Amino acid sequence: MLIIWIVTALPFAFVCASLYVLPYLSRRTQLFAVTVPPSFRHSGEARGIIRLYHYQVAVHSALGFCGLVFVAVRNLPNWMVLPLLWPAAGSLVAVALAHRAALRYAAPPSGIRQASLQPRSRSLPGGALLWAGPFAILAACAVYIGLHWNAIPARFAIHWGFDNRPNGWAVRSLPGVYMPMLIGTAVCLLMLFLVWQLATNSRGSTAMRLLTVRILLALSYLMAALFGWLTASLPLGRGTPSAANLGILMGSVAVIIGATVIFGMRAKAEPEPEVDSPSVPASVLGLSAPAGDYTDDRNWRGGVFYFNPDDPVLFIEKRIGIGYDLNFGNPKAWVFVGVIALIPVAAVLIPKL
Repeated sequence: MLIIWIVTALPFAFVCASLYVLPYLSRRTQLFAVTVPPSFRHSGEARGIIRLYHYQVAVHSALGFCGLVFVAVRNLPNWMVLPLLWPAAGSLVAVALAHRAALRYAAPPSGIRQASLQPRSRSLPGGALLWAGPFAILAACAVYIGLHWNAIPARFAIHWGFDNRPNGWAVRSLPGVYMPMLIGTAVCLLMLFLVWQLATNSRGSTAMRLLTVRILLALSYLMAALFGWLTASLPLGRGTPSAANLGILMGSVAVIIGATVIFGMRAKAEPEPEVDSPSVPASVLGLSAPAGDYTDDRNWRGGVFYFNPDDPVLFIEKRIGIGYDLNFGNPKAWVFVGVIALIPVAAVLIPKL
């Protein structure tokens, strides 16, 4: 039980630390999703906005930690999600307040727009063979458990509580046995879809696009290995949580997260988005080159959500943080969110069919 609580506390600490450094995971021409002069970040006004944000994050993190301790002491695992989500929810409000404060110092919008004249490659980044790997892992595990079908008991454990006792069960049936494989396949298909959309229907710097694709590829292999192992082990009674299994999982996630932060900060230092073609001169027709990522500040709601019905892209590079955001002004974004929400629902309902 102690190991499970430790494993729960480590991601919590990482999330709190990530929220604290969030203002620095943006380009030097942006502060809380507001386009500012490059030198503004070092001004007293900018430091004051960041200082107030840090204070709010510290308060929300402390409240979340106290809630986590209370849940652990009173042994209320069903309430754990509340203190885990509290820092993120509170920091979302802090970002919105900082965004509003930074708007007073926004740089005037420029009429200059930049676009690459080079056609973007429409092929799958990394090649089809590389992306077939996660599905091959899942298929191999499915074949393995199929060959051992007669060894599967009529009822087997699939979930354990914080006391390491089983509290969830499945029966020997196609939905019951192959549910982890179905979930893993859905997750890998989702990541493949994301990569395809990033290659064909997104806007952002080349460095951030390549980084995101590589992260999704690594996560696809990790998820395929995890759900493949669950498919092959749970029905045979070999999937009981252990310190070794949790350690391997946490170690893998830590490596991916560490690489994401290191290379993500490098990507934020690259030229602004859509600079896929050779570098643009500092002056165009005698006019100073504009600052920012060429999206309007007013389309970034609360500094976090991008909403622009006139922008056809589905994904836009984050102004705060690493990766991409959905363009919620595009109806496809809501379809995408709906599909994501259906995955856990299907995972609960299918075994009952």
